Amino acid sequence: MKIEYKILWIDDNHRHLKGIKKVISDFIKQQEIIPNIKNITANPDWTPDNDKEFIDAIKDIELDMVFIDFNMPGAMGDDLINWIRTSENNYHIPILFYTGEDDPISTLQDKIIALNKRKRTKIIDGIYFSDRDNIADKTINILKSLFKKEESIQRSRGLLMDRVSEIDGEMINSLDLLWKKIPAGKEGAIKGFLIKNIKQFGEHSLELAEKIKNNKFSEVLKIINKKHNTIGTALRTSTLVQLLEATKSKKDLSQKLKCFSNSSDKNCLCSLRNRYAHTTAKELDKEHNTTLCKYIRKETREQLENVKQIIAQQK
Repeated sequence: MKIEYKILWIDDNHRHLKGIKKVISDFIKQQEIIPNIKNITANPDWTPDNDKEFIDAIKDIELDMVFIDFNMPGAMGDDLINWIRTSENNYHIPILFYTGEDDPISTLQDKIIALNKRKRTKIIDGIYFSDRDNIADKTINILKSLFKKEESIQRSRGLLMDRVSEIDGEMINSLDLLWKKIPAGKEGAIKGFLIKNIKQFGEHSLELAEKIKNNKFSEVLKIINKKHNTIGTALRTSTLVQLLEATKSKKDLSQKLKCFSNSSDKNCLCSLRNRYAHTTAKELDKEHNTTLCKYIRKETREQLENVKQIIAQQK
């Protein structure tokens, strides 16, 4: 499931497209997805072969959609489509081919048909056609269909596993930075908090609790990092909250973290991750919907930004 949507847009006059792009961007944002539109201006002396920015963008495996104007002084749109499909072999990327000319759909379709008649292999397809005035509506209809596929249970699982793991990794980095800044008078309370919570895991964790009790505070972080599977994301999160409060960091940072692994909240990310990891698709289908997908995208983005802000604050 996507959290960013990358668009490559080739035209000779992007200023006239500003309103259209805003409508498309606003729609993407409403899905809690970040729109990322890269503009390439096809000036009279422009060629795709010599534009590194264009080549890098078209080779980007995360590129989602390409918009191409038909009549440009730097390149004709159908020639550019031919270049993309044959030179870079990007057959999977949807292309929206548009024009402001009279009878736009027939004009554009005829150009692609003519292209294919000249070719013996590598037929050009996967093209959407639009008149300039209808670009926004056409694009939104296309995106609605693509996003629906993106919001499958399987892809939502993938996003949750990936993002929660990323947040957890950044949390370990945060612990490393904050651990060194704990005032001496707070060290005992932090150790006590860890020991109390680790003992709740059962008898198999008593040895770990004893190690934390008997080692210097500076060594405790090394111990819990080695036992990261035992400690778990929830305890790591609550420990980070304790460190933030001990160092008197911004309260909003710790408040946001509390929402990450609050076991009493079924919609906290850790609860969602565990539910999607250990529940059948048939059972998940009872609650899985577009609203929940939007929430997952929004919450994973905000939690990751929050942890990164914690790290930035400590450097």
